[in-house]
Amino acid sequence: MRVPLIFSLIHLLFSAPPASAQLYADCDSAFWIGTQYKLHFTGAYGIGNNAEEAKRVECFFNGENYGQAEENSTWLRFAIEKAGTLRFTIQPDSLGDDYDFVLYRLPADGQCSKKKTIRCMASGANPVDDPNSPCLGATGLRDREWGNSADAGCSDWGDNAWLKPVPVKPGEQYVLLISNISHPINGFVIHFKGDFTFQENPE
Repeated sequence: MRVPLIFSLIHLLFSAPPASAQLYADCDSAFWIGTQYKLHFTGAYGIGNNAEEAKRVECFFNGENYGQAEENSTWLRFAIEKAGTLRFTIQPDSLGDDYDFVLYRLPADGQCSKKKTIRCMASGANPVDDPNSPCLGATGLRDREWGNSADAGCSDWGDNAWLKPVPVKPGEQYVLLISNISHPINGFVIHFKGDFTFQENPE
């Protein structure tokens, strides 16, 4: 049985003071990014109130959780103002941590129940057995990557923790699930990059 979300903090990197983020552990209550492009989250623990919303995610089927993508999860939501190419970096506070993510596109009505998987990153390694694995540390979307998805584990066939960027259009809404597979409470910085812009408000 998984431990429910107990305590979580979120703050803008180098700016806003910490605030409780325990409400951001489910898609329906995801943190709205607005026009913030760099944020720092700490203390995610558990999987929120809805244990079913990321339970059968394809790239996680060969992992220990058998399709469950949530573990010490944080959900972020955003909408596109100006078209461009979406890139982002998730940088763990502790370099040995294994972070996974799933990027979903939401329908026009924004309902989480109708979300569609766009990118799925489940690769990783045991930091004790393989502390220098290319599947640990920073992850995200970056140029010169070709994959839309990466299964759990880390093979010798060029696996790493990165997927290719996503072309985005005005009005599109997305939700991003980020899971700390290694250690609850440890945090991460997420930095969105590209020639797109976010909407200030979802409407």
